[in-house]
Amino acid sequence: MNKYFLFVLVFSMSYIGTFAKTGILTGKVIQEIKGQKVGLPFSTVFLEGTTIGGITDEEGNFNISAPLGQYTIVASQIGYKTVKKHIELNADKVSIIIETKIETIAINGVEVVAKMNRESEVALIMEQKKASIAIEAIGARELSIKGVGDAASAATKITSITKQEGSGSLNVRGLGDRYNTTTLNKLPLPSDNPERKNVNLELFTTDIISHISIEKVFSSSIYGDFGGANINITSKRLIGNPFLEVRIDVGQNSTVTKLNNFMRLDGPTNMGLHSEDVHAISSINDRELYKFANSWDPLTTDVTPDISFGISGGKTFTLGSGELNAFFTASFENEKKFTERIERIVSATGVPRSDMTGEEYSYGTQSNSMLNINYSLKNTEVYFNSVFLNSSDESIISLYGNIRDVGEHAFRRKAEFERNTILINQLLGEHNISNGKRFTWGLAYNKVLNTIPDRRQTRFVTYDESTNEGEMDTEPAGANFRYFHDYTDDEIAGNAVFDKEIGYDEDGNYKHKLIIGYSGSFKNRVFKKFQFNHDVNDAGVIFDVDNIDTFFNNTEFLNEAFDIVIVDPRDENGKEKYGEDYQGIINKNAVYGLWEWNISSNLTLLFGLRGEYVSQKITTRANQIIGCGNNVKTFAFDKIAILPSLVSKYAIKENQNLRFAASKTYTLPKLHEMPFMSFTGISEEIYGNPYLKPSDVYNIDLKWELFPQNGMFSAAAFGKYITNPINKTTLAGTQNSYFVANTGDWAYVYGFELEAKRNLYKTKSKNLFASGNLSLMSSKMELDKDKIKKETEYNFNSNFNNDISALQGAAPILANLAVGYSYKRNNNKVSATMVYNYTSDRLYSIGQSGRGNEYECATNTLDFIFKSAVGSLAVDCKITNILNADYTLEQKNNVAENATHVIRQYKKGIGFSLGLKYKF
Repeated sequence: MNKYFLFVLVFSMSYIGTFAKTGILTGKVIQEIKGQKVGLPFSTVFLEGTTIGGITDEEGNFNISAPLGQYTIVASQIGYKTVKKHIELNADKVSIIIETKIETIAINGVEVVAKMNRESEVALIMEQKKASIAIEAIGARELSIKGVGDAASAATKITSITKQEGSGSLNVRGLGDRYNTTTLNKLPLPSDNPERKNVNLELFTTDIISHISIEKVFSSSIYGDFGGANINITSKRLIGNPFLEVRIDVGQNSTVTKLNNFMRLDGPTNMGLHSEDVHAISSINDRELYKFANSWDPLTTDVTPDISFGISGGKTFTLGSGELNAFFTASFENEKKFTERIERIVSATGVPRSDMTGEEYSYGTQSNSMLNINYSLKNTEVYFNSVFLNSSDESIISLYGNIRDVGEHAFRRKAEFERNTILINQLLGEHNISNGKRFTWGLAYNKVLNTIPDRRQTRFVTYDESTNEGEMDTEPAGANFRYFHDYTDDEIAGNAVFDKEIGYDEDGNYKHKLIIGYSGSFKNRVFKKFQFNHDVNDAGVIFDVDNIDTFFNNTEFLNEAFDIVIVDPRDENGKEKYGEDYQGIINKNAVYGLWEWNISSNLTLLFGLRGEYVSQKITTRANQIIGCGNNVKTFAFDKIAILPSLVSKYAIKENQNLRFAASKTYTLPKLHEMPFMSFTGISEEIYGNPYLKPSDVYNIDLKWELFPQNGMFSAAAFGKYITNPINKTTLAGTQNSYFVANTGDWAYVYGFELEAKRNLYKTKSKNLFASGNLSLMSSKMELDKDKIKKETEYNFNSNFNNDISALQGAAPILANLAVGYSYKRNNNKVSATMVYNYTSDRLYSIGQSGRGNEYECATNTLDFIFKSAVGSLAVDCKITNILNADYTLEQKNNVAENATHVIRQYKKGIGFSLGLKYKF
């Protein structure tokens, strides 16, 4: 972390010290339409004899930074006359107007040397219109207008995408985390959490995002472990003038504002780091010492505002015969949350097995930094991209009420700190060889460290809220424990692609394109966990629930008031070894080919075939391993996947497309789902299942697109059929113990999507705009308990209520709507936007043993974003979750009376923030 901030400081000083040596050339490329002078968007503008240039924005404006001197500026665009003008850049800032007109003579061999800025919404719409494969994208400018702060929230602005509550995982077209893939610059991203396949996209703040592309249609260049979508983040890099920008934001949630103080854990720092921990295995085992680095007891702190700050900048350097563009960003933010909540477990007859209320204090931090260096030569681009992410989540959940088999006035608390550190390094290259031939490649090394350095969980059989005292639970030993885990993930990934254009028509457009590629990833994971169960020997001990250290301490340990019970499976040599662990490997190697055939100017076909070899292996050491005498066993499978795809595009008119796609893909079990180990939370326990096998997915899509002036409309229909779907289900005979299994032979989902973007009223300085999307979906899957028993060799069983169910996480109705107004005059800008989201009821978990299905109830959210800029100073104001509706989880039993039960409920609160930004 310190090295990154040191680089930022040095780079900033270098930037400031050299700024005076350059000048800025601003201007506008215009054309005449019906007697009016209007801007010409996306024209190439460059200084002749140099590699300095850019692309005009949607209004025809451009900014170029260059050393002071005399130049010839060139403006060109296919179909327009190329214009050259002599200029003298002899001041800090010089402006120029360039007028062009439509060229009637065909232009052959035009080479665009500058780069389109894909942060612009208009640029992305134009790219979407021309692309052979249907891609939906959202750029940095649209994210800013809609007040979006991270990649997860950004993706939910796309049709048929929702964010799963309590995580950054996404559900796409009714398919959850396991069916999606995430990439950065088209190279795989690692998961920050062992329970998830994909990285938490909330970690990627908009400071580092140029744009996000959502590929819901499979093509052979994407990894085959795909069902919902591939979500690709393109990192921000310098395009245009050098700059240095600083920002600061302050805010607070309405639920925190009313508090007099705030609860925190002992150990974590305000920056999201943690002090050294003492596992104390050997000393506790020898009964010599009881010592942990951190207290059991929560700390009381002051209520302070949330804060976020960041710095970013970039500069262009001339290096040899090429140009080097450097961009950096670094930021930090924290957030406090408080919720009052209801938590229940209800039986099939409607009787609560657990009926508790309480509160949760949570404190989260996020630190990001990125360095992006791009070196450009005439026909070559080389990129180096390095991203460092550090996030932490700290929570204290206290619940009190009735727990059957424990007491009518019970109390339990879970205090946990989790830290995630991700390092991503990428090297990418693009080479235009000659005669329509191009070679691109990429290499990545990713490393993840996820740690829970000290989870503390306690339970009391009695609790008096007036005195805050209770009697410690003496049974079982696992009622009170301290838990530690470390998870590391190392991944090397790479790709190489060669494409060649074949045959040209009289207008210079290629008739065929052949693409041949390779992609591979090699992941190695190590997971270790330790749990110290505190077995209380004396019943009737009463003390303050906020002063656990008065009982769990070295004196009471030596007096044998409690014992430590440690999980102690054997290693491969039968030797005692504390804790449980697993090692996992996933290796993927794939080759693919794509043939693009432009049958006519209107019709394009894209045939693809991908061959992928997957090797997945788990070696586990746990005290619960199935059929393993010395508690060490390896489970592995290999898969050879042959994945065909067909994509077609028919241009009905110049501004209208009809697209069709069909493909086959697959879905793998997650590594964390396969070792037969228990993973315990505050209200549930989940077991891994080594008998899991991959699913196959068959996809079909049909989409119509219309691109009128100042807007875009689309309608799409899709369907997916899945064999051997993988789901989380309840273990028969238990209330809150779960496992993952191939729950049936088949599942399917189908739906319809609508999307629209439109400028309702636009002048040179004013713009009233609206955008929205609607998704309608339906899904079904087979539930077969006999299949589960047979395929797991009768080690697992689930007693489903029905033979058919909807897919978990699939919302039948999704809707997004944004309406905004912007005003721009010279360097002064103002915008105001309202953003609304609706998500219908969706299945959370499948019922069993008479207990009904659990559903997340429909939610409505409304945000307001106001932005103002005067020159280099910008002010932002955001109010989020204005409706502050309850988040509710309901269980719907199959009985006549009291069929619906609220089993979880809380409010998230209204968020307020105010930010300042200054650009040098």
